[in-house]
Amino acid sequence: MKIEIFREPLDLRAELLTLPFTSLLFNEEDPLEKIAQASPTSDKKGHPLNKFKEMLYQELNVTHHLRNLDEIDLLLQKYFPFKDLQESYLDTKDMSGFYMKHLSKLSRLFITHRNGKITFKYWGHEEDTLLGHYKGINKVAFWQSLNRCFSTDLLVFIHLLENNMDDETYLQSYRSTIHLEDKQLDQILQAGVADTHLHFSAGRNFALNWIRLTSPHLFPPSRMTNELWGRSIDERLFYICSINRVLLGLFLARREQGNLSQFYGKMRKIELMYKIAGMKSFRSEENLSDIFAQLIDELDLLHSDGDGHLHTELDSLYKLMPDEHSVENLFLFRALKYLQSGIKDTLFQRAFWNYIRIKNTVFRMQVQANHTRGLEYFQRFFKRSSKSRVSVNPFHHIRYILQTQFDNPYLRKLEVRLSPPTTGNYKEIMLDLARELIEFLRAYHNVTHDFEQRGKLVPALGVVYHLIKSKDNKETEKCWMDFFDSGDERSLYFRSIQKLYGAQMDAIVKLRESVPELSYYLVGVDAASNEKWTEPWVFTHIFRNARNSDKHRTIYQKAPYLPIQTLGITYHVGEDYRHILTALRHVDEVVEKFNLHAGDRIGHGAVLGVKPQEWILNNPVIVIPRIEYIENLLWLWGLEKKNETFSHIYLSNLEKEILYHAKFIYGEMDGIHVYSLWQAYEKKFNPELNLIAFNRYKPSEATSNFPSPRLFCNLVNPLEGQAWNVEKLFLAYHCKCYLTSMLEPIEVSVTSEDVLFYQQIQSHILVKVSSRGIVVETNPSSNTAITEVDHIFGHYIQELNSRGLKGEHKIENGLICTINTDDPVVFNTTISNEFAYIYYSLLEKGHAREDVLRWIDRIRFNGMRTCFIIDRQITNLERLKELERVIGELEELIENGISDEV
Repeated sequence: MKIEIFREPLDLRAELLTLPFTSLLFNEEDPLEKIAQASPTSDKKGHPLNKFKEMLYQELNVTHHLRNLDEIDLLLQKYFPFKDLQESYLDTKDMSGFYMKHLSKLSRLFITHRNGKITFKYWGHEEDTLLGHYKGINKVAFWQSLNRCFSTDLLVFIHLLENNMDDETYLQSYRSTIHLEDKQLDQILQAGVADTHLHFSAGRNFALNWIRLTSPHLFPPSRMTNELWGRSIDERLFYICSINRVLLGLFLARREQGNLSQFYGKMRKIELMYKIAGMKSFRSEENLSDIFAQLIDELDLLHSDGDGHLHTELDSLYKLMPDEHSVENLFLFRALKYLQSGIKDTLFQRAFWNYIRIKNTVFRMQVQANHTRGLEYFQRFFKRSSKSRVSVNPFHHIRYILQTQFDNPYLRKLEVRLSPPTTGNYKEIMLDLARELIEFLRAYHNVTHDFEQRGKLVPALGVVYHLIKSKDNKETEKCWMDFFDSGDERSLYFRSIQKLYGAQMDAIVKLRESVPELSYYLVGVDAASNEKWTEPWVFTHIFRNARNSDKHRTIYQKAPYLPIQTLGITYHVGEDYRHILTALRHVDEVVEKFNLHAGDRIGHGAVLGVKPQEWILNNPVIVIPRIEYIENLLWLWGLEKKNETFSHIYLSNLEKEILYHAKFIYGEMDGIHVYSLWQAYEKKFNPELNLIAFNRYKPSEATSNFPSPRLFCNLVNPLEGQAWNVEKLFLAYHCKCYLTSMLEPIEVSVTSEDVLFYQQIQSHILVKVSSRGIVVETNPSSNTAITEVDHIFGHYIQELNSRGLKGEHKIENGLICTINTDDPVVFNTTISNEFAYIYYSLLEKGHAREDVLRWIDRIRFNGMRTCFIIDRQITNLERLKELERVIGELEELIENGISDEV
């Protein structure tokens, strides 16, 4: 039976189902153990179950909208039946046996293996009753929630152990990825995929981050805080977790017989073990950093100074459990195998489950679930999971992340987003770019060599530099007249930020045209981050100049036989927005004002696929800056005036609304009409031309005795008259007297009467994007977490391209789309799993499997052919030589400096 799926019930069930492994409520006193010890019939307020519920309600209320507490009570009863709790406790006098059985249920429910890989069990199983209605194909949506609140590697190792694969060599079948694709999708993806939208610093996975966090001798920990949750993990907890891991790892590596207490009793470390397990407390004056350092020194565990060839060499357990793929996997596998052995070891059980809970608490602070939408929320997770290096050596940091991505067997092309330097003139930025690219290409060279040694073709790699959208927070200091007097560009709204963007873009373009063959690797430019902060007009002339034919070369002067590849253009837009009209306007501005051509791309474009009726239902009242609302209306007015006729736009009402809100900004309205406001809005997109206006209104000594005008500005040349005109309206964008009113938040109502109107506007933009051949880069997991997508099965890509799935063939339903990852570590995903989520979502909608497979193959091919990395049939050895030439040229450029001719 097909059911409606909503993100809140899914996330709540996933969290409750994994509660004993994710909640620190269990670390000091296990509440389920207390419940198992108590009488089930007691209804007193002090009953352990009631106490636990009260604590749980408070914890859940931080991240979930609790519609009713009865639902939580019943789900707890379903997932953790009192009878099972009691029987398990009576049998072993602890809860570890129950937890192992619970993990076993989850493992049988979700995990299988195929073709030497650990894969997702997409078909039904007797344990499906645990999921209720979220079974069958809907299990995929449940998994997507579960996979982002809980590190699922435990389920993999339980699967191996329960299926007679208890030899450690079987760990080679698991590289931190549970593959979601079924056999038929696997065959499609084997033709090769491209990931054209991946932010490099987020290209790692949680396993890489966890090595860093449990190696405090190399990477001293700092407090990790989620301000919105009101929770933090302090440095002491990281040290406790790291010490715990070393002590358990040593026991598992060197134990011959006996339990943990006996092992550390002989080593005279039982007191430390009790403290680590939470059975005794550390004194506040005890220095955990010193304890950890002494421990690894005493045990001779220090193997690497943070500069290892293998990322596993950074692991503090590497000397105890050497493994080139994952020491952590080996550690967990041995620990679960020991727990399965039946040896009574309460101390080990307590220490191990505490370790797992701390690990999953960190996991949930780095991997974003679906609780809260918007880029502001996402950026907190991005910072916690992506900002720190995974090696002290920049070369190895890059190499580890490339290896993580290249582990995907389907990947053929990878575009990574990097941020350019943010200080200096274009020459200084150009030199910094050259230094960064040398490190990057050296790491790629190293990985390519590894692939050649293994007899495999390395995926093609390209760098896309993205300018970072930034706020101009000094609107109260803007004065265009100050700019005229002093030349201080900070006096103009966004002008100093535009100057930085211009220098960055000049450096990128000039560098790729100065170094032969670099255009094969530095392939594109983008602008990313919060689109609410920086509107497209700020970037317009920067992106247009980046590819103007009159400014760029066709071949390299140093190598005239080599063509310079065209610079790829993409732009994050329509992802996170206040009002649907704002996002549609931004998409239109990027397409029109940036002069996008066939093959250019936009990142996310979620507004193109959102259903207006659903958006209105979820957003009946919008808080929005007044000028943003006015410019939305001016944009609509301009479309109508350009003969883009929309039957549901009433021009007179539109003009009335524009002028009503304009009065709150400009006060006196002499000379103001809708056309002049629209012209001023249009002028923002050509700032070079508009500098001329500053000259015209400067007062002179000859006019200083004239009375000041009562409109616009008391500093303006009075001979220019008192009424508003287009130039004055444009200059008001750079005046603190008007910016404050422009940016004033207002509340705007949206009603069901607007649905048809919004649908028409959206359709108009869809036709434009489709007919011009502009590619939309979708990122399913990211879009589900950040945008208006309610759940993974409701993703909008099918709305953008339904060819082969629906009988109708309209231009607006035939956009060229691709599937990508965006930020793998933040959303705990891979490129193949992103394809799988969309694949299953189409099957869930009832489409024929053959049609879905054809559709997926076309989207896969779209990614390969619209990638900015051009197709070249070159071998690994040819690539190695080419990389050596490019690195050599970059080094020569740095040594000789940047000439004035560049």
